[in-house]
Amino acid sequence: MLAVLFALIFCSVSFSQQLGLRESVMYALKNNPEIRAYMAQVRMQAGSAKLVSSEFFPTLSWEFDYTRSGGSGISPWDLYSYSFVAEWEVFSGFETLNRWRAERILIEAAKGNLRRVMLDVALDVVRFYSEALAARYRVVAAEHYVKSAEYSYRLALARYRAGLAPWADVLYARSKLKEARYKLVDSKRDYGVAKGNLASVMGMDPGKVEQVELREVSPVLADFSFRSLEEKAVELSPEIRAEKKRIDAQKKRIASVKGEYMPKVSLYGQWKREDESLFPDDRSLWSLGVRVKLPIFTGFSTLRKIRVERARLLSFTSDLRKAELEVKRRLWEAYQDYLKAKERLVASKEYWEASKESYRIMEKKYRVGLASIVDLASAQADVYDAESSYYKSLTDVVFHYYRLVRAVGRIPVVEGL
Repeated sequence: MLAVLFALIFCSVSFSQQLGLRESVMYALKNNPEIRAYMAQVRMQAGSAKLVSSEFFPTLSWEFDYTRSGGSGISPWDLYSYSFVAEWEVFSGFETLNRWRAERILIEAAKGNLRRVMLDVALDVVRFYSEALAARYRVVAAEHYVKSAEYSYRLALARYRAGLAPWADVLYARSKLKEARYKLVDSKRDYGVAKGNLASVMGMDPGKVEQVELREVSPVLADFSFRSLEEKAVELSPEIRAEKKRIDAQKKRIASVKGEYMPKVSLYGQWKREDESLFPDDRSLWSLGVRVKLPIFTGFSTLRKIRVERARLLSFTSDLRKAELEVKRRLWEAYQDYLKAKERLVASKEYWEASKESYRIMEKKYRVGLASIVDLASAQADVYDAESSYYKSLTDVVFHYYRLVRAVGRIPVVEGL
């Protein structure tokens, strides 16, 4: 965890005309405002622990007193004094020690929450990057569709001029060409919007990525054992770690409250000057002593505090079980989606190859008059749909793999399985 934070602080992420997935994730982890907020919470918790540790040290104070006294038949008189007072609680029944330990443990819980946010932000970047990459591939597919539609239009026009096809074929081919060009324009618009969404989740002005192209990402096709992934997830999940730290800290809080039953031992000392003048210099006094304070009856407040803290411990224990079940459920869902994404990738590739073969045959048939222009256009549309589906399946595998990485408790792209 510390190594990742160190790398983020000192890394320099820059890009001009191309943007990769790793660069996007690293930029987001460094600039995302939610991550910065949780880093501040870690520092706040560390400050709370230091605040409690201050109670281990002695205190020194300067005091000034003024008293005017009088009585029946007695003239009023003034008494001024100033003194230096030192006090040190040398034994608090381990109350302060356990409170300090609880605050120290909560620092680790805060770090767990920080890591959880880092995992979520990285996965969001992967999600939007995959969507933007899929939109870019749709542009490619639409460009292929336009070229194919242009070829069909020229073919229909040539057959019409040769007297082998009616003018209706030319009109139909031209309408399909306009439809293909419309799809291309629509796809380019979607690609621009998707890049803007990616820039936003990265913590960047969307306008800065207008001219930036996304690098391709190779999908990870691997076989995993769910049981081994589940063991890793239970061990590495920041949600489970944070809940365990909260339970440990709560146990220290209970021990701290129990310390209120114990005696408190303090050392104190005082040096004092006093007399009737504003700046006393007549009498000097000093004292040293030991103070022991043993609570005998506190109105049952300590007992009730213990009951409250124990009830809170039971609540945290239930939260831990809930977190474990949620981590396992999320892992199972990610694992199943990854398996399905791999199967869909294979199926979509076969669909694309079959549609291209079907179009090739249909184009030959149309040339010799054995197929209509509608059949040819339908085959072209099938190729476009199949190509778009293949690229969508490709980016789905990329996303669901890194979703599986996040479910295990590792930072997507930055850390692997």
